[in-house]
Amino acid sequence: MAMREAAGSPIAAWRERGRELGFGAGIAQGYATLSQIGFSERSGYTAIGTGYNLAARLCAQAADGEILVSSRIGVVRDEPGIQLQSSSALRYRMTKSDWDYRGLAAECYDLWFGNEPFWDQAFFHDRIRHNGGAALEIACGTGRLLVPFLRDGLAVEGLDASAEMLAICRSKAAHVGVTPTLYQQLMQDVDLPTRYRTMFIPTCSFQILAERDEAF
Repeated sequence: MAMREAAGSPIAAWRERGRELGFGAGIAQGYATLSQIGFSERSGYTAIGTGYNLAARLCAQAADGEILVSSRIGVVRDEPGIQLQSSSALRYRMTKSDWDYRGLAAECYDLWFGNEPFWDQAFFHDRIRHNGGAALEIACGTGRLLVPFLRDGLAVEGLDASAEMLAICRSKAAHVGVTPTLYQQLMQDVDLPTRYRTMFIPTCSFQILAERDEAF
């Protein structure tokens, strides 16, 4: 509650600059693994696990001023803006959303990764070329990998849930003279007309799925 109140001043300042921001929070309880996660070329100290993922999804679904908590938290004080969120209701809302990759999050997404060559670029590039045929990048976002692959002559199509991320991808592709084939779908609802020799989900995008049954 104190964090929500403290966020008021910086949010107001950003709105004066033309940025529509808000504050929403998600709280869940469960097991998580805290460790240095990754591989030899890129790793970082982070948390993984169902409790961590559920909290992240609740946070993504929270509207401005909302604090959503999972049913496992237990009794919650009757405070304005705090809502008990059942897992079934959350699953319904998740499957109808494009997560939090819109607005400023979409515009600033590429800043998190820096410039080419990316740490995973050569690995996926080599696998796609080795396998031959068409490839599908699931959760392609702004085209961090997709656009360079198309530029290099690989047959790769992209899928993402966020319309704003896909729009940025198309703009970046136009700058290098390529036209991507993109689909706006959730990864758990993939239904495409093409058969692919390679399908890949880069970085940690697979962790968007908060429920095990969504992964199958």
